[in-house]
Amino acid sequence: MKRLIILGVLLFNSSCSTNTASGLFKPKTSWNWITSCSVDPGSIAKSNGEYTFRTSKNRCYKKGTTQITGIFRQRAEIATTSEKLPANESGAYEFKTRFTLKETGFLPTKNKFDIFQIHDGRNGCAPPLKVGFNSTSRLYVRADYKTGDGESCVRNAMYNTGTTPILRNGTAYTLRIIIDFDGAGSFDVSVYLNDVLEIEDTYTPPKTGFKSKYFFFKHGVYSQNIFDYELKSKFTLTELNS
Repeated sequence: MKRLIILGVLLFNSSCSTNTASGLFKPKTSWNWITSCSVDPGSIAKSNGEYTFRTSKNRCYKKGTTQITGIFRQRAEIATTSEKLPANESGAYEFKTRFTLKETGFLPTKNKFDIFQIHDGRNGCAPPLKVGFNSTSRLYVRADYKTGDGESCVRNAMYNTGTTPILRNGTAYTLRIIIDFDGAGSFDVSVYLNDVLEIEDTYTPPKTGFKSKYFFFKHGVYSQNIFDYELKSKFTLTELNS
């Protein structure tokens, strides 16, 4: 009987050790992506796991009005609004997409636009992370600090650009963004284009002013100016074991 008890303890310890070594961590890979505000009919579609984003007026209005929030006039985005992360989130996430962008207007515009964002509940000023392509079609990351009401901001508190331009003719690219939250409101961000590191930076929240209430993710096309485009994106958002 004694030998059976000892054997049972050994097997239990071995099982615990194996589970720890192999990892019981189950990364979150399924998210509830919903349309951000509302969009023009046909501006967001999904088929076989691939999203298509097309030009839409910005239909995020101030409460009780038809006046848009901010100065960005074009928006076709989806968001994880219903699955917010806490402001003290600690851990890493990877957003990865195989995408094509094609400008469909008569003349190319080279408009600057955001393709991925992290929001934190602020009203006004840029959020803690915007990843996009500038007028030279190169990647950028940026963030503002919100210091007071409305558009009281420290602009470009974080700002960095990549070196490789994309083509806006339907050429396919792989974009990978890794965000590593430290549990105190800061995060590191690494941005890869076709598996080449383009940007590394860190968002550190200000000591005074607005403090993040939570974090959620957005994907699509958000631009100050309206331009004709079609963005196709087949993407994943995965929680990493860090």
